[in-house]
Amino acid sequence: MYQIFCREYSMARSSSHIGDGRMEPSLSSDLAAIAQDSSAYGANQVANADEFLCQIGKYWNNPELSDIVLCVGDRRYYAHKLILVSSSDVFRTMLTGNTWAESNTQEIDLEEAFQCEPVFPDFLKFLYTNRIFISDDTVIPLRTLADKYMVQRLSNLCIDYMCRELNCDNVIGWDQYATKFSIKRLSFECLGFMQQNIDLLIDSKKFLNLDIDQFVKILKSSDVHVPDEYTLFKSVKDWAFAYDRSCSSDDIKCNLSTLLPIVRYPMMSGEQLDSIEKDEAINACYPAMRDEINSSYKFHATAIPNPNWAMCKVTPRRYYQGYSCKFTLPNYSKRHHDNNRYVKVFPAYSSNGTSRILNWDWFVSVAMGGRTDRLGSNNREPVLEISNPGPEREERSVKIMAVFYGKRNGSIFKKMNYTTQLTVRDFDFHHIRLFGSSLAPEYIVNDTVTFHCIITPTDKIYVKC
Repeated sequence: MYQIFCREYSMARSSSHIGDGRMEPSLSSDLAAIAQDSSAYGANQVANADEFLCQIGKYWNNPELSDIVLCVGDRRYYAHKLILVSSSDVFRTMLTGNTWAESNTQEIDLEEAFQCEPVFPDFLKFLYTNRIFISDDTVIPLRTLADKYMVQRLSNLCIDYMCRELNCDNVIGWDQYATKFSIKRLSFECLGFMQQNIDLLIDSKKFLNLDIDQFVKILKSSDVHVPDEYTLFKSVKDWAFAYDRSCSSDDIKCNLSTLLPIVRYPMMSGEQLDSIEKDEAINACYPAMRDEINSSYKFHATAIPNPNWAMCKVTPRRYYQGYSCKFTLPNYSKRHHDNNRYVKVFPAYSSNGTSRILNWDWFVSVAMGGRTDRLGSNNREPVLEISNPGPEREERSVKIMAVFYGKRNGSIFKKMNYTTQLTVRDFDFHHIRLFGSSLAPEYIVNDTVTFHCIITPTDKIYVKC
């Protein structure tokens, strides 16, 4: 550009008329202006960050250029102050502050918990590479180190891992850890997982590790996905009377007095209430049980709740029995070429309204190949179709929920993947794009998708009689 400017400038001077009274611009000022304008034609360039980190990573635990040694247990790690202080506020204070003796020493002894010592080299390597392998066994020790040395990006990775990899074997311990250290996001995810998988959790070996506060949170929730209320009652009894729990008789009575009042007895059938009424062990530990049973019998007969009950006492949870149907869809990868329609017809328990109609018959189907809309275009996504072919000529407000079964690291789990609220009239068909364009791979097990469709009434007080 400079050469072009000089050539054009010379040509302009040679062709100009000297002495016409106009002042010629100086060459130096024009060159300065063009140099300033040329900066607009540049661009910031960024090299491959992974290559840079790979080069930095070569200095992990490398004596070359090392200016400090970290001693953890019986092991010594070569390190570099620049890396440490740029990654950790604690190391920055320790190595640059005049009040710390470590700032002038070549070796530092770090006292770590015994479970943190084996993962310390992984923690240190993360400071150099920004990469780390996390597993169920290492996630808590790694986050302990991240929290101690204030490495927030590693702490976030650990929490992300725990929220993503929940299963029946780790959720109880991780929820207790989240509560202890006030990790709200992890607590929220753990509670949601336990709500949706309480039946699987009850059958697992870890169920007895629940503490009383966790059990209370589960029983207070209406989002618990469980076959029926009686299943929750039995889980309370099994948990309280477990032989391998070191609880005295007073502890058992105290626990039952806390948990049993939260059970929703009006949601049980008469046969189930009768079996509880005859349970001598429960009545001996919880004398108020007879009042609970009698009030529930009265509610079944009159639909009038006990004035001492909270509204949740007569609110159904996400029950399987009486409120849902289960679909198993094979050959899911070939769904676009599958014209099969999987159909279920089942009664869902209904209201205590004036008509005293206890259930509606529901027609629910899954069209694997999608359906043709009014404009004639064919949507190949699987579609859930819901209708109520009842004779009542009424409408009902209901909540439609879909709970999918998945498999992660060899463990089966369930997760709410869809929910909506509808007002349904007789013979009206509602089409729901339940799966979307894609379904997470963890919900496709052996090319089969399994889910529960739950229909829960919401417009009145409902009870399973």
